[in-house]
Amino acid sequence: MLKYNIHNLVKIESNIDFGLPKVFKVDNIENVDLTVNAGRFNPNFFGASDNVYCFESGSSLLRFTSQISDIFGKTKIAYSGPRGFVRKKTINNMINTVVSWKLLMKNHALVYGDCLEKDGKGVLIIGPSGVGKTLTSLHLLTQHDFNYLGNDEIILSNANVAYSYPIAFKMRPKHLETFNISLSTKEQFIFYLRNNLRRFPFFCFISESFVDTDRLPCDVNIKNCAKIERIYWLEQNGDAIEETKSEYVLNQYLSLNLFYWWWLWSKNIQLCGYLTHTNNKVYLGDLISSMEQTIKSTFDKSKCFIVKDNHGKWYRKIMQDFE
Repeated sequence: MLKYNIHNLVKIESNIDFGLPKVFKVDNIENVDLTVNAGRFNPNFFGASDNVYCFESGSSLLRFTSQISDIFGKTKIAYSGPRGFVRKKTINNMINTVVSWKLLMKNHALVYGDCLEKDGKGVLIIGPSGVGKTLTSLHLLTQHDFNYLGNDEIILSNANVAYSYPIAFKMRPKHLETFNISLSTKEQFIFYLRNNLRRFPFFCFISESFVDTDRLPCDVNIKNCAKIERIYWLEQNGDAIEETKSEYVLNQYLSLNLFYWWWLWSKNIQLCGYLTHTNNKVYLGDLISSMEQTIKSTFDKSKCFIVKDNHGKWYRKIMQDFE
């Protein structure tokens, strides 16, 4: 069994590697919060006292079964398909949803955005999808010696501290070309095939391409945690950086972040939460409120900036602010 310890907040045992950051892998853990069995069904996986919810998906020829118990306690997830076949995207989605919920129950939130650190100052880079967060982060990492905490996902606490969640970078062709990131012939073929197919609505289910930090043309230092001091909201129209009250950036970000996670959260896990909430003190609405409060606390205690650039050079303005 693979074992993961996410900052002593969530501890996981799983029989498959489902894409959690490698830095969370450990040899031993106690008091496991989530146990995962994917592949062929194990009849001894659930105990006699477990209250198990079962969901099925797929067609009559390709049927997948998800079984979930104790969503708000010591959670177990079993996922099986024909001859042990596993849809990794589905099981990843369920596991990430449970991790997100368990963090919220401990006053931490897995949120949408990039997080870096330099000279003891934590920086949160946020904005709509596709605006240029990854491009900005890569410039700061490779050219200005920032430390890395997370790309697209980061853990925030209500004490204004960000904890690393260093998944692989979500890359697009312009990132490879700008930073001279080299891939093997096979990797290049798969990378460009994915990106080209995703342009067509029929292939929107294909996941985006990811590249590990060790493929970047520089050594990336992963920082365990950092106190957030500056928050940069990126916009494309204009040419300025200006400090602003947190309310504007907060409102923009809350609508973006909550939509992002509600859309990504596994529908099976959400349904399981609805079915079991009457017997628990935790409600889905409480989890959403907890996320909002954690985010608001971070914004209220940080300096907030709007960074505008017509040419995608937000990193230059961020460096001007640092200097």
